[in-house]
Amino acid sequence: MKILFVDHPQYISGSMRLWQGLNEVLPGSVVLYPHVATHYGVESFELTQQPWFQTMAGQAARGELPSGIPPFAPGEGLTGGNQTLMMHEGLVFKPPMPENPPDEDEIVRQLDAGVFDLVILANSNRVPTFALARLKQRVKSMPPIVYYDAGERDELNEHWIHVFRPAIVFKQILTPEVLSRGMTVKIPGYTLKMLPFPLSNLFVDHPDFVLGHGSQERPTVGKLRAADGPEHKEFDLFYYLGETWPTRRLATAALDELRIRRGFRWTPGVCFEAYNVVLSKTRLAISMRGSGRDTTRYWEIPGYRTALVADGTMGCIHPYPFEHDKTAIFYDSLESLTSMIDLYLSDTTGRLDRIALAGKDHLWRYHSTAARGVFFLDRVQEILGVRLSQAQEDSISAWKTARAWSSKWEGPVVSANV
Repeated sequence: MKILFVDHPQYISGSMRLWQGLNEVLPGSVVLYPHVATHYGVESFELTQQPWFQTMAGQAARGELPSGIPPFAPGEGLTGGNQTLMMHEGLVFKPPMPENPPDEDEIVRQLDAGVFDLVILANSNRVPTFALARLKQRVKSMPPIVYYDAGERDELNEHWIHVFRPAIVFKQILTPEVLSRGMTVKIPGYTLKMLPFPLSNLFVDHPDFVLGHGSQERPTVGKLRAADGPEHKEFDLFYYLGETWPTRRLATAALDELRIRRGFRWTPGVCFEAYNVVLSKTRLAISMRGSGRDTTRYWEIPGYRTALVADGTMGCIHPYPFEHDKTAIFYDSLESLTSMIDLYLSDTTGRLDRIALAGKDHLWRYHSTAARGVFFLDRVQEILGVRLSQAQEDSISAWKTARAWSSKWEGPVVSANV
């Protein structure tokens, strides 16, 4: 299988984690377009030096937009805030950069030659949609398109479904309401197939990753995990809830009152490096929905054998979800949040650590970036009939065996134009 991955130059966590996962499980088989050096681990580069960017920016300035691309607002550019200095963020696994990154002419040639089995529109930002619309105008035929709605809001960005008619839509934040509603404007003869994604913890398979910045000695993920057993837990609970959702202020007040009254060990908000250290030294940590439905903390907490206490009102559909009292602890009100924390922290039977250990194992098995890539490939084969090569199949089978990973997922799919 050969995949064309159309992405944005600015960091988008959802698409970047899919990019990382696919490169982990299909090395050498995923081609990025347009070329973005930071996707390969380069610390920074100036976007205006890229010929593809100059072409698109000029076309946008003249108002000569490809079919389906909405007009630009006054002062709007191809990137948020018209930023042109791209910085490397959030990439743990760095795939090797091609010696001669393909330009648009070469991508068109390869598409027309049938080199690619699949095109991924990795998000709905200006650059990937503009780039794909240009390709669509030039090629004789396009392989199946998979659209990843990587936004952090409930709404389905169905404009791009109308423009590109993707064979599958994956949605970062998928709720039962969005799933049942499907598309609001029907497309005659088109069937929407929409699926959720697993979570994707960046560090599961990369224990050598060094946390933080600066010249001081910095810990690796592996070093923290080697000392995350119950005997190393210095804090009872961790919560740091910025006021991006009204209930967070109330939750912080309730948690402050609880820990002071019960004398639970705690530490306040910390920087990224210290945050990971604190997670590894804490018995349980709390994830509450913020400005979007989900939070990355939900993905990070179990990685350090720390019990995940999660907001059960987030309503997100995830394949292979965590389960209450088995791999995580879920609450549905402030009263249940504080009462459950009190209950589990007061327990002396080892129940909390059993949940933390099971949660860590569940995250390792089903919610790494590689697991997201494998889930994606399984669904593409199942729904579209696009096949892996024998070597790719053997490699992924070996990965599944090592993970004791089940690809038998019978989750919800919108399969009608509703």
